[in-house]
Amino acid sequence: MTYFPPMTWRTDGITVTKPVIWRSYDGFLGSYWQARSERDARGYYVSPDPRILLFFDDPSGNKEMSISGLEADTRRRPMGRSLFIPAGMPLWTSSKTAHEFSHLNLHLHHERALKILAPTIGSSAAMTALKSPVTLDDPGPLDDLARLLIDDMAQPAGVPAFAERLVGAMVGHMTHSAAASNGEITADHLREIGACLDASPMHRMTVVEMASAIAFPRTLFSSAFRRATGQAPLEWQTSRRIDKAKDMLRQDKACVAEIAAQLGFFDQAHFTKVFRSATGKTPAVWRQHDPALDGYRSRPAHC
Repeated sequence: MTYFPPMTWRTDGITVTKPVIWRSYDGFLGSYWQARSERDARGYYVSPDPRILLFFDDPSGNKEMSISGLEADTRRRPMGRSLFIPAGMPLWTSSKTAHEFSHLNLHLHHERALKILAPTIGSSAAMTALKSPVTLDDPGPLDDLARLLIDDMAQPAGVPAFAERLVGAMVGHMTHSAAASNGEITADHLREIGACLDASPMHRMTVVEMASAIAFPRTLFSSAFRRATGQAPLEWQTSRRIDKAKDMLRQDKACVAEIAAQLGFFDQAHFTKVFRSATGKTPAVWRQHDPALDGYRSRPAHC
């Protein structure tokens, strides 16, 4: 299903110089603008959904901006190369000089943005991230990602799955960059730790190893991790192992003892104790009544 954001804007002294390249996808819309701004030109933009704005040339010497509900906000600053603008938050711009510019405007349906972030940082942390404006003077990899997205937008038969991955990476980078500067655990951090766990499923990482995997200060790691996920690091790690165990239990040939060994539990008894603590059922009972398999399925008690 395509998405068309109900954007509101007013401009004075800004003229589009080339046809806009745009494309609507499932849950987001990208538009590439090339325009000319006169001296003292002004703009006002607001959307009920979040968006990412990326300039392909450094606008800081030509434009000033304020992400605020007040046009006369005294906190104006030079325009950043890349902005994340939360839903409902107005952006005011003014031009100091006449200049030409180009930028990508990426509109995200709020639920789509939550879907991108929530699996790695949790729903609560994702909602918090989407309420916080971000300004980056150095967009880093966002520039290349945006250009790839524009190439896909320009193709009549582009690949939606490719565009979705690009947008996911862009959203993740914006929230990661903002949080990193504030000493916070980000979605990218959690992906990196998860990749380490997946690479060695029999090894249970210590808190020190988890912090080292993302080069995060050890003294700040546990508190930052709990803020990001709502869980202590080892609790989060155990939750991942239990989720993996559930996937393995759904396979008819996977025995409980084998699953315990493959996931690094001391033995089957230890695995059963941890699993029952998390789910309220032993692995064998859970397997027999797995809701993902449409109710009861008869299987051997231990295999």
